[in-house]
Amino acid sequence: MKQLITYTACIGVLLLSACEKVIDVDVKDAETKYVIEGWVADSPWHSFVKITTTRHLSDNNDFQAVTNAAVRVADENGNEISFSEEDGIYTPDVPSFAGVVGSTYTLTVDIEGEQFTASSTMPKKVKMDTLYITQDFIFGEVRKTANIAYKDPPGERNYYRFIQFIDGVQYNRVFISNDEYSDGKQVTDKLRTPSEDEEHQIETGSSVMVQALCIDKANNDYWTSFLTSGATGGSATASPANPTTNIRGGALGYFSAHTIEVLVAEAP
Repeated sequence: MKQLITYTACIGVLLLSACEKVIDVDVKDAETKYVIEGWVADSPWHSFVKITTTRHLSDNNDFQAVTNAAVRVADENGNEISFSEEDGIYTPDVPSFAGVVGSTYTLTVDIEGEQFTASSTMPKKVKMDTLYITQDFIFGEVRKTANIAYKDPPGERNYYRFIQFIDGVQYNRVFISNDEYSDGKQVTDKLRTPSEDEEHQIETGSSVMVQALCIDKANNDYWTSFLTSGATGGSATASPANPTTNIRGGALGYFSAHTIEVLVAEAP
């Protein structure tokens, strides 16, 4: 039995509504915290750090970017690279920077006298075999579904995250998987889109791209707790609770050193 966890995603805060009666509730805003989302990938141009702040319930749905942070990443040998901010995103000062499998990377973020750190070890890369689109009959409806096929390596724990784009637009639905029940087996993960999400259905001729990430256990634990906390978003800013994070210092979010493989297919 393959363990693939998927959740419908929606950028922004989870809105609760009553159908018949409006009830005024005295809700106190929680303390504003920084939210850090950091990547170190094994491929150039895929490493970045995004820093925002949590929003108050009384605010609008926009998340405030933090642009005055000092960001750097170092490996276990002391090699360090700085990240510079542009349009709210921090990227390596050396554009060709890429992580190395087996290396442990430490992220350090300094913001107005506060320091946040996190470490992540890049796991072994598992090569994906193919991405293909099938027409599946699900709950009485026919829908096109992206499928990722690969051979899971035997005798080791592996954790996966898949990020799907449809016609160039990222679909903010979280797909995570692990080999607890499929160690060493040929695996096919289906990235199903719920029927009620009509805007993000795969249609004939759609271009589907999937980023396949091999992540470490700490990041698998983060996304699992993120989703089970009641979050419906594909971004760390979307969680109504505090998922298990590997960031120290009081910030929310995650830091992930992972491999990445990009696959593209056209829907028949």
